[in-house]
Amino acid sequence: MFAAATTLLALDGRRFRDHSSVIETFNKLYVQPITSTNWEGLAVRKANVFPSWFAQLCKDMQDAREDADYEFTIAWTYETASECLRLADEFVSQVLAEIESRLRKLETHSSAG
Repeated sequence: MFAAATTLLALDGRRFRDHSSVIETFNKLYVQPITSTNWEGLAVRKANVFPSWFAQLCKDMQDAREDADYEFTIAWTYETASECLRLADEFVSQVLAEIESRLRKLETHSSAG
């Protein structure tokens, strides 16, 4: 998940060294609704690139990874691990689709010029 999010951010020219900065910026740019002002000065909300539950998923997965790495008293069940993998797969699939879409657009613009 971290690598997928980092790659998408890199396409926007952003680089980070730690998980928390990647998660915060990913959520801000791609998950949370973006409000901007149109030509009439009215607030306009743009659609999220990804579903809102991605924001909590990123935080939960980071917490789970840290627990697994440092909390030796936590026991993971097969069901919990399977659900984490399923959600991570959904996240990575959607982020990779966005990356591929952006790369196709870059190729189209560079070949047209």
